[in-house]
Amino acid sequence: MALTRPRPRPLVRLRQVSQWVFLAAFLAACWKSRDIFFETDPNLMILTAISGREILHKLPAVLLILVPSLLLGRFFCGWICPMGTMIDAVGAVRSRGNRLSEKANRNVRVTKLVLWGILLALALAGVQYAWALDPITMAGRFVSMIVMPALAYLVDGFFRLGAMLPVVGDWMDDAGRGLDIGGSSARAYGVAASWAMTGLFLMATAVAVWIPRLWCRSLCPLGAFYALVGRFAPMGRHTTGCNSCGICTAKCRMGAISNDGEYEKGECILCMDCVYDCPTGKTRLGFKQDRQVEKHGGGSGITRAQFIAMTAVPIAAGLVSRRIWAAGIIPLPMDPIRPPGAGPERNLSTLCVRCGNCMKVCPTNVIQPRMSGAGLADLWTPFMEYSVGYCEYNCNKCGEVCPTGALKELPIGVKRRTVLGLAQVDKKKCYPWNSGGECLVCEEHCPIPDKAIKRVKRGIGGGRTVECPAVDAELCIGCGICQNKCPADPVAIMIAPLVEAEGKLKPKKNKKQEELNAA
Repeated sequence: MALTRPRPRPLVRLRQVSQWVFLAAFLAACWKSRDIFFETDPNLMILTAISGREILHKLPAVLLILVPSLLLGRFFCGWICPMGTMIDAVGAVRSRGNRLSEKANRNVRVTKLVLWGILLALALAGVQYAWALDPITMAGRFVSMIVMPALAYLVDGFFRLGAMLPVVGDWMDDAGRGLDIGGSSARAYGVAASWAMTGLFLMATAVAVWIPRLWCRSLCPLGAFYALVGRFAPMGRHTTGCNSCGICTAKCRMGAISNDGEYEKGECILCMDCVYDCPTGKTRLGFKQDRQVEKHGGGSGITRAQFIAMTAVPIAAGLVSRRIWAAGIIPLPMDPIRPPGAGPERNLSTLCVRCGNCMKVCPTNVIQPRMSGAGLADLWTPFMEYSVGYCEYNCNKCGEVCPTGALKELPIGVKRRTVLGLAQVDKKKCYPWNSGGECLVCEEHCPIPDKAIKRVKRGIGGGRTVECPAVDAELCIGCGICQNKCPADPVAIMIAPLVEAEGKLKPKKNKKQEELNAA
C-alpha cells in the first residue's frame, strides 16, 4: 500500500521559525539590559501615556509593530509574541483541537475585550493597571527573575564543581569567572514575589494542554488590543468552493472559525493552519477576500450599553480614588525607598509597568518587587531592599533600561548626588557605641569621597577612647552599603526614607528631594 506524503506546509514552517527566532531574541533581551519588547508593546506604552498624561519618549517604538498590524491584523500573536510561542510549545503535547463550543468561544473572547475596556477606562481616569496581565511583562518577569537565576545558579555550580577537578580545574575556574554567570541575573527576593510570578505564568501556559491558546482567547489584554486593530486590517481569510467539512473549525487554535465557515477576523493570528488543513485547498489568506466568510458585527458580543457601563464605572472609580489620595483622606501605603531617578510616589505607580528591567540590571540585586505591605496600586513596583544589596555608587543602569521613564535616566554625576534616604545609627545595637568594641565597617565601605560616616571618639573609661560611627546628614545619599555590610545582628545602621528623616536631609536641594518632600 502506497503511503501518502504529507502536504508541504511552508508558511506554517516559516511562522514556527519566526516564533522561535523572536523567542530567542526575547530570552537574549531578558539576559541583557535593554528589552525592545516592552517598548513596542502598545498595550503598555499607550495606556501608560494616557494614565500618566505625558508623551513617553519611547512611545514611537510601538509603531514598529502597530503599523504592520494595521495592514496584516493580529499577526503579532501568532508570529512574534514570546508568550504565545511558549503557550504553543506547551499545547503541542496534545493534538490540536478547539475543544470549546462556538458559544463558549464567543463568550470567552468577550472577556478580554471587557478587561481591556476596563484598563482603558482606568487609564483615562489616571490609574494604570496595563501591566497586570500583559503577556510581555508576565513572561519577562518570570524569565528574568525566576528561570534565568535558576539556570545561572546551576551553570555557575557546574563550573565551581569543575574547578575542583585535578586536570581541568584551573581551566574550568577561569571559564566560570570569565562568563560571570552567577552575577548576570537578578532574583526575586522573597517567597511571595517568586510564587506570584511563577503562578501567573503557569496559569497562562499550562491551560494550553487542555484548550489551545485559551489565555490568548480570553484574558490577554495585548491580544484584545490587537483583536480590535485586526478587525480593520485588509489582510483576511477567504474561501471558494467550501464543502463545509468543519475541519478548519475543529482545528483552529483560536476558535476563530465558526461552524458555518465564517470567522472572526480579530481573533485570527495568521497561524496558516487552516490553509493547509483544508482538504479541498480552497482556503486562502490574502488582501482580496470573500466578505461572506468574515464576521463584522456580532463577533465581539458587546452591546453599546455594556460598553458604556464597563468604561464609565472604572473612569468614575479611578477619578474618585485619585481625588481621595490627593486629599489625603486615605493615604497611600508608607513610602518605601525607591531606586534613583524615581519621581513622586503617586506618579511612580502610574508610569511603572512592572517589567522588572531595573531589577535584572542591578549589579547588587538591591532593587526588588514590592509585595508585602504594598497596596494594589503599589504592587510589584521597585524598591530598595538593603538586606539584599546596596545602590552601587558608580552605576546608573536602572534608569537607562526603564521603558516608560518611571525611573529617569540620570547622568552618573547626577546619580551620585541623588538622595535616596538617610542613614541612621542605632547606638543600642552598634558595637562601638554599645559595648566599646572596635568596628568601623560602615565607614570603611562608605563610597562618598568625603565619607558620609564620620569617626567620633567616645570615652569608655580608664582614659581609653573608641572611635564610633556618626552619620553626616550633609553628605549621606542613602546608598545603603553601610546597612548591607553592617556585621551587627540585627543591623545597627539603617537607611530611613526621606519622608521619615524628619528634616535631617542634606541642605543642598535637588529636584527629587523637593518632589518627595512635597508628596
